[in-house]
Amino acid sequence: MKEWLEDEGPALDIEHPQLLLDRFQTHYNRQRPHQGIGNHTPAERYLSTASATQPRHEPAITELDKQPAYPPHSPTRKVCNNGVVTYDGLGIILGKRFAGATVRIVEAGALVHVYLGQELLRAVAPDRGRRHQRLDNRDRRSS
Repeated sequence: MKEWLEDEGPALDIEHPQLLLDRFQTHYNRQRPHQGIGNHTPAERYLSTASATQPRHEPAITELDKQPAYPPHSPTRKVCNNGVVTYDGLGIILGKRFAGATVRIVEAGALVHVYLGQELLRAVAPDRGRRHQRLDNRDRRSS
C-alpha cells in the first residue's frame, strides 16, 4: 500500500487521502490478482464462496445490489455515498461498502437499530449531542 500511495503522489487537500485509500482498496480487492488465491482478485474469490462461508456480520457484496423488501410503514433510508445513513437528525456511520443500500431503521427503547434485510448492521444508543454517531464508545480526547 505504501508503494502504491507513493506512486499516486502527495495528497492535494484534506479529502484526498480518503479518496486515495478508497482507490487503493478497489485496486487491491477488485483489480489486482493474488497468487495465494489462484490469481483471482479477492472480490472474485469472495463472491464465489460468499453463499457457503458468509460471515454473519459481512453481507456479500451482491446482497447490496438487491434491495430487500421491508414491512409496510417501516422507516427506510438510503445510505449516502460516504457510508452514513441519516435518521431523526443523526448521522449513523455504517461504512462505504453499504453506500446506496436501502436500510430499515427500528427504534427499540433507547436504541436505534439499522438493518439490511434481516441483518442487524448497527445498534446505536444515540448521543443527541452529536450529529454523527461514533462507531465505538471510547472517549476520544485529543492530547
